[in-house]
Amino acid sequence: MSRLCERDWFKQQVVKLAISAFVRTDFYLTLDADVLLVRNATARDFVKDGRAWLCATDAGIHPEWYQWSSSVLRTTWNGRYYGFTPAVLSVDAVNELFRYICRITRPGLTKGIRINRLAVSDLIDLLPWTEHSLYGIYLEAANRLEQYHYVTSQSLYENSVWKPGEFASWDPADSFRLDADFFFSVVQSTAEVPVKDVWEQISPYLENGHGVTNDRLLKNEVI
Repeated sequence: MSRLCERDWFKQQVVKLAISAFVRTDFYLTLDADVLLVRNATARDFVKDGRAWLCATDAGIHPEWYQWSSSVLRTTWNGRYYGFTPAVLSVDAVNELFRYICRITRPGLTKGIRINRLAVSDLIDLLPWTEHSLYGIYLEAANRLEQYHYVTSQSLYENSVWKPGEFASWDPADSFRLDADFFFSVVQSTAEVPVKDVWEQISPYLENGHGVTNDRLLKNEVI
């Protein structure tokens, strides 16, 4: 087993794919502890006509993540970047990815064998990779991306804190505004912002677990 899996950041990549074996819906939403849901949402907001939201753009960060994953998949990355957590994954697409991994790591494997555990074990040995780049690159290479997803340049998350020092100027009001076209904000754990500081910033917009709009704050309906 790759020692990289002992590191939490890599461990969560594995978990987000392995959990598909326990999901009883067609799609599932991956989350991290540093993700904030900033507006009401239902499954219908993320899945339409049997396909799920997936953000893909021609510009992005960390190209090395995609190089890792394309190497694992033994294919070429086309240069597109995919939205990372929070993201909506297809159970069937993840199973296809697992079958592909087993075909390249275990040629001659008998058909019909339950491959989820085998694929996960192989993927652990093949670290490093990231789940969103592995998933997106596989589906594009297999020409299956648009079978499971409608592709958009609109991200599920915006107005986020990614680096130390950014939190001081972060305005959560931009996340909770009524006309926001995204559902999440992220206060990245590596920014090392204390949880109590995050809570102090967002708590005025929450009321007993329910969202509070800027309009209500301005009208002093919530103290």
